[in-house]
Amino acid sequence: MNVSQFIGAYKDMLTNYFNFKGRVSRKSFWYAIAVNTVVMVVLSIICSILSSILSVFAFIPSLYSLAVLLPSLGYSYRRVQDIDKNGLLLLVPLYNIYLFIQPGTDGANKFGEKPAEI
Repeated sequence: MNVSQFIGAYKDMLTNYFNFKGRVSRKSFWYAIAVNTVVMVVLSIICSILSSILSVFAFIPSLYSLAVLLPSLGYSYRRVQDIDKNGLLLLVPLYNIYLFIQPGTDGANKFGEKPAEI
């Protein structure tokens, strides 16, 4: 486990922002979510400090959240497909968390080949 794996998963999430085909491994998914969470927390802390100087900084975390919404949905959709389920199940509250932690199917499934590990 090194930082480059985390960054690689995060870059994959951001660069394939409109890709709803294929699969994403559990490890890659959680690495990308971890980096996204760290970025959001750090950004929120910095902007909350700076917003006392200039109020426009208060909106930056919201803009970041909007910017990563589609990439996050695409990545989550492909993660659900990794366990051979329809990606739309990510919209079911609580059940989606259960799906995210399940191991992917071994080998190919109807959504593609097994994703490469990062």
